[in-house]
Amino acid sequence: MIYLDYASTSPLKQKVLEGLHKCLNEEFANPSSAHKLGKGLAKKLEQLEKDFLKDFDPEAELIFTSGATESNNMIIKGLDFEDNEHILYNRADHPSIVNVVESQKTPRVAFDEKNLLEKINGKSRLLLLTHIHNLSGVITPYLDQVKEIKKKYPRLHVHIDGAQAFGKYSISDIGADSYSFSGHKFGGPKGIGGLFLNSDVDLKPLIEGGGQQKELRSGTINYPFIHALSLAYKQREDAQKVMGLKEMIKSELKEYFQFPFEHMNTSAFILLAQIEKVSSDILLRFLESKNIYISSSSACSSKIKGFNPTYNAMGIEEKYHKNILRISLSSQTNQEEIKQFCIEVKEVFKEIKHLLRK
Repeated sequence: MIYLDYASTSPLKQKVLEGLHKCLNEEFANPSSAHKLGKGLAKKLEQLEKDFLKDFDPEAELIFTSGATESNNMIIKGLDFEDNEHILYNRADHPSIVNVVESQKTPRVAFDEKNLLEKINGKSRLLLLTHIHNLSGVITPYLDQVKEIKKKYPRLHVHIDGAQAFGKYSISDIGADSYSFSGHKFGGPKGIGGLFLNSDVDLKPLIEGGGQQKELRSGTINYPFIHALSLAYKQREDAQKVMGLKEMIKSELKEYFQFPFEHMNTSAFILLAQIEKVSSDILLRFLESKNIYISSSSACSSKIKGFNPTYNAMGIEEKYHKNILRISLSSQTNQEEIKQFCIEVKEVFKEIKHLLRK
């Protein structure tokens, strides 16, 4: 099998799997319990939090969640808004931002990659940025301006969705108020992630109950999965290695694909390809028959057929909405897999010549 859909999810890394299995058997206690087992895990949990915070801001807080979707919801639904204050968001972003924002009564203002700075004003309360776009792989150009924006608009909360960046790129010195991530994007378990949050942020809890995690996220703390998350994070992804594999794909398949976002600053791990003459679904089915797996969209929007509002917001013409592929890589991907993938794509195009539009 050749798996090239890591932006959707990744398999557990071997050391993570082994560590999780051991932890589930030996460290199953509730960290909130008053007995020796619980207190022991509470101390270990505190150290894991400190280890994560070193790469964001040691003075901040870390709330463990089920993943970036929950973390994004916590920010959008949990901040306080005064009259006429609004949310700034990009319609091209992940549904866990776009759909949540558009379901709120709070006023909202849409921006794109070119006009954000002119959209911010004194009534801007929440700015939602995506570190790396989940489809195009574009790295937001505003990362190095966050501190300057915050200085000019001190009440503005800047939140970054880091689902496709955390564990792959540095998040230190960004200056954001909050940052979300998911463990399963970089070799950790599904169902565990987090929200980095500056300690001076006043946030209403999304989940109430026993008051765990500083009363911001109640519920029994899932220590084994948090431990596995930390193991995955210690095995950082190698962006330089992966960029070499990405460049190999672009070079080998430039006759068959266009790469509409590669003139921009993009992640090594995501490559969006546009096919001129054949539906992406046809190519996907042929590759599946050869045990090769890529995607035509994000998993969260895979049921959309025809016009795709996310593609439209990204600037992709509607006539190409059925002709998009997303190839996503990992440090677990090797050169032989990429060579075989390129060979099979070329073979597929030979087989489907009769289906190509003239």
